[in-house]
Amino acid sequence: MEKRDKFLPIGSVVLLSGGTKKAMITGFCSISDDDKTKIYDYCGCIYPEGYLTSNQICLFNHDQIEEIFYIGYEDEEEKEFKESLKEILEEYQNGELDLSSNEIEDIEDEEDEKDLEEENTNIFFQDNEDLEHL
Repeated sequence: MEKRDKFLPIGSVVLLSGGTKKAMITGFCSISDDDKTKIYDYCGCIYPEGYLTSNQICLFNHDQIEEIFYIGYEDEEEKEFKESLKEILEEYQNGELDLSSNEIEDIEDEEDEKDLEEENTNIFFQDNEDLEHL
């Protein structure tokens, strides 16, 4: 598969440069416990095993991706999220956002509240019978 712009969707399966095991993307803009000033483009887990323990999470950047095996699900919501993510990263890179504060969480909370206001319906599955309608 060809190289793509960052950020690949969650669920994408990639091989990192020098790697022997595939990784599945599970999140974005992760901060290492070791260096709170560095933001990695992605966090992921090994594929196909998935998340087994917290010490098996990998943090990596887009330029470390050697090969893309699978592109995760993309829709309008995912595209809007990526645009917001890029704006937040730009603010950080311009020094407008402090990682040591809760500014990023506050931005995410505001976006979640906005999404909930726009979406008036919630689906709750009581048991497996509810899943048959999907």
